[in-house]
Amino acid sequence: MKSIVLLVDDDRESQIAVRECLNLYGFAVSIADNGREALNWLECFTPDVILLDLRMPVMSGEEFLLAYKGNAPVIVTSACSDPELPKPVAAVVLKPFFMSEMDKIIRAVIGKEKPCEAVPWSRN
Repeated sequence: MKSIVLLVDDDRESQIAVRECLNLYGFAVSIADNGREALNWLECFTPDVILLDLRMPVMSGEEFLLAYKGNAPVIVTSACSDPELPKPVAAVVLKPFFMSEMDKIIRAVIGKEKPCEAVPWSRN
């Protein structure tokens, strides 16, 4: 069974690129445009990991972290090299990042260290 990643990011281009790459690495990806949508999604589903952007409208990543009471590990993606977070997270990944590195980080966080074969992604 595929591991489920909840991607919380308001940038459409990032959503598409990250989802397509993570799908190629063998993950199922659900998307929320902001922290509020993520909390609503989490009322019904439990992901294996949450990828969280910090700067979003409606509810920021910081606000989400304060409100989130679940057990899924959170990986924060940020352009800031040392973001001030309201509570501990599993990892902070500096943007921009290589998807191969994100794959390794996700697998380490969820305890599935062995990467699957990925098909190179191109825009052709």
